[in-house]
Amino acid sequence: MRLHLYIILCIVLISCKSEKDISTKINYFPFHINGEWKYRSKLGDEIVLSVISQVKINNTFALKICESKSQTTGFNSNIEWYYAKNNQGDLIRLCKPANKEVSDTTNRFYLWFKFSASAGESWLTKSIDPADKNMIDQYRITLLSKSDTVHVMGKIFTNCYKYYIEDLNLWDWEYYEWVSKDVGIIKRKYKFANIDYYLIDYK
Repeated sequence: MRLHLYIILCIVLISCKSEKDISTKINYFPFHINGEWKYRSKLGDEIVLSVISQVKINNTFALKICESKSQTTGFNSNIEWYYAKNNQGDLIRLCKPANKEVSDTTNRFYLWFKFSASAGESWLTKSIDPADKNMIDQYRITLLSKSDTVHVMGKIFTNCYKYYIEDLNLWDWEYYEWVSKDVGIIKRKYKFANIDYYLIDYK
């Protein structure tokens, strides 16, 4: 009887550990529950990425991340993203229109950051329309460099990956993101507005 209970307990513990340890962490995207990354532009506008929880979506474990923007003009916005890791170790993102529940089986994960890509490589993906969050647009992401140097927080980050993200359905929605190993996104630049957001703090 004791052996039987012991075996059941081990199975439960292993199951709980497996679920808890399902790794959504990636060297160049090390987001974790309760983590927070803060960015600020020279205008004083801020972006905060807060990792809220880990959720299971259609048999895929993902991190729920809230992206909040606050601008000196008084315009504020919030959006939720769901990121996960595929079998190749690349970053995938859930394409979920605002009018659908997360559990809707028509929602799909699409490749976002391909860390195994070569510099200059591009891929097509899908995400929501930034102007109408009920719509789905096609995006093209290009890995421009794997060796950029970025100065933020009084530090020098080398060998950063530089991605170019463009919404193919909108003529003016393009931006760059620089990603550093063991830190994550350290800089974002909106091309159409020529505004840079630099990492100022993370935990």
